[in-house]
Amino acid sequence: MTLAIALTCGLVIAAGGAAEDMHFSIEGVPANGLVGVPVVSPVPHEASPGSFALQAVGDERVLPAQLVPALGGKGVELCLVVLPGDADLAGQPLRVRRPADPVAARFRFEEDTVRGVLHLFEEGKPVLDYCFGMQLKEGVPENRRRACYAHPIYGLDGEAITDDFPKDHYHHRGLFWGWPDMDRDGKSVSIWDLRGVEQRFDKWVGREVGPVCAQFETDGGWYVDGERVADERVCFRVWPADEVGRALDVYLRWTAVDKPIVIHGQKQENKGYGGPNLRFAPRPEGTTVITTPQGRQNGDGVYVSYPWTDLSAPFHGAAQVSGAAVFGSAANPRFPDAWLLRHYGILCVCWPGRDEVPFEPGKPVEMRYRVWIHRGDAEAGRVAEAYKLYAEPPTVNTGP
Repeated sequence: MTLAIALTCGLVIAAGGAAEDMHFSIEGVPANGLVGVPVVSPVPHEASPGSFALQAVGDERVLPAQLVPALGGKGVELCLVVLPGDADLAGQPLRVRRPADPVAARFRFEEDTVRGVLHLFEEGKPVLDYCFGMQLKEGVPENRRRACYAHPIYGLDGEAITDDFPKDHYHHRGLFWGWPDMDRDGKSVSIWDLRGVEQRFDKWVGREVGPVCAQFETDGGWYVDGERVADERVCFRVWPADEVGRALDVYLRWTAVDKPIVIHGQKQENKGYGGPNLRFAPRPEGTTVITTPQGRQNGDGVYVSYPWTDLSAPFHGAAQVSGAAVFGSAANPRFPDAWLLRHYGILCVCWPGRDEVPFEPGKPVEMRYRVWIHRGDAEAGRVAEAYKLYAEPPTVNTGP
């Protein structure tokens, strides 16, 4: 299936400001899919972020499109979503249309500078909060104060699906990333349980909202005894929800500042966990279902490799089941990841697992993941289909 897109109105601007017509052909959109297909393409010329519309010749329907900064990189990317109902547009040429009125943004940010929280909404409904300021819950020890993580993340019906400061593990915090075994210049520290090292937010690199996605990017660092030891770049790209689910893309990059930082997955019991983690909200006992490509898991998993994992349940005692899956990118080192899977409510990536890996000064370490938030269990939430679209995304060809 191919969607031919002609950008003809000077929205792609060549060096020097001259307008240049470009054609984009998109291949690999399934004809019988049931979930929206995020499409991303680098733009080969200088361009500015912005929103516009694509319209099929002889058809009134419009596909919103958006130019946004590339995740973790330079330049901009073209982003759009092909919904199942638009499959019949395959093969038809699409032209850029500049509407009389600006294309409305589906998303909106609100920043709470007092609490240090960035709220994201889609058409008035909460999507997620990013905690950029230091957070501490009443009654929790001071040494569990932390920042730089996403919580709460909401399901499509407004239910919070993540937890923060759970009593069984005060250091667990929504969608977060960290390692329990880290060595810097002979000193043992742990971003996992906030021992001897802090993550701090420095500044917003950028924020974008539009009809196709919302995106924010931050710079921060890791600090040991007040000394900055690593730079941290965090990028989130949030796609719109459809009837089945929502995709949330996460890009993470770390660079040691002046001395290597040696990281290792959990050593004490050789479980190997450490990396990105997703801690889930409370659920009625016995309702948690963990699913992998091998099917439903009857017990917990320790250091087993999968390209994706999913946890579903009726969160906070809701009548409906919902869940979230974590997809690893094939571009990540040592893909597919090993996992620690716990029915008490966490999916833990094990990277680098039972091996040591140095973060060297001047040599960035990058990781990419997609969180697929869905209604129902893994089957109803079309997790396998959504993962395939992530692992084998549509290809975009460009030409004059």
